Amino acid sequence: MDLHEALQVAFGWASTHTFDFKIKDPNAKPPPEFNIMDHIAKIAAGPGGPAPEKDQGPRQNFLRIVQWSVPPKGLNGGIDMMHNPSRVHPETPEVGASKVRLGKILEQYKGALIEYEYDFGDCWEHEITMVGRAAATEVFVCTGGEGHGVAEDVGSDRGWQNLKKAYRAQRPTKDQKDKMRWFETQASNADRQGLGNGRDRLFDREGVNFKLARM
Repeated sequence: MDLHEALQVAFGWASTHTFDFKIKDPNAKPPPEFNIMDHIAKIAAGPGGPAPEKDQGPRQNFLRIVQWSVPPKGLNGGIDMMHNPSRVHPETPEVGASKVRLGKILEQYKGALIEYEYDFGDCWEHEITMVGRAAATEVFVCTGGEGHGVAEDVGSDRGWQNLKKAYRAQRPTKDQKDKMRWFETQASNADRQGLGNGRDRLFDREGVNFKLARM
């Protein structure tokens, strides 16, 4: 799905993990409280294995749009697929991302919230809503944004906050120095300039649109 590629560009991701889109049911009953043992059991079922029926809870999504293939840019996709069973629900149909068109999804599920999740380990969730229509263009266009793109494999939100804290430290510890060095040289979406001097708040809209125009 082209929308996935556009979101990767807009958020500065490196496409080294799997993803899915969930069309949320606004009338769904609240899901059960998170149970770590059930979560482990679903992971243990393995990719393609039957998801445990116990405590599945009410259906939350009208549809789940899935990336069936492992990303070619790294091995993280295989790890992500280990987490996939915990996202499967027996009453939620699934379709491959390459089999659907965005226009049809927006038309069929008018007004429904769309959730885009990237990296089933760090679990970066993005809410997508349609706020209106504009004249058609041949490319995606970003109209605004805020903040530096999150580092791949940083360790979810806590890891990202700790990385930004490292750059703000007047006397960074050895661990903080290692984190900064990793982000600048080894992360899949490394930034050699780091996050110092307020760069954690930087959003390069022109740069994003330059890349979107060349998708």
